[in-house]
Amino acid sequence: MYKVIRYCLFLLMIGIFMSQPQNAQADVAPFGPPEGTNPVPGTEITQVRMVAETVIIDIDADTPYAEGLAHVTASFTMRNLGRKRTKP
Repeated sequence: MYKVIRYCLFLLMIGIFMSQPQNAQADVAPFGPPEGTNPVPGTEITQVRMVAETVIIDIDADTPYAEGLAHVTASFTMRNLGRKRTKP
């Protein structure tokens, strides 16, 4: 009985693997990133300027020097020099 069940499962697996594949439908690739999100030097102009930057590095005194653990907090103040854009 065990051999019959095993043989039937084998035939079922062969049938599944040998069946004709179905065509799949695919959509187009997503759009690229919005303009200005990752400007390359010399190719794009951005109207955003950095006004101020504050970086605080808090070194943990309880850790050995070799580990060098620290907490870094950065704060940036930016200014948009371009025109205000309305929502589409």
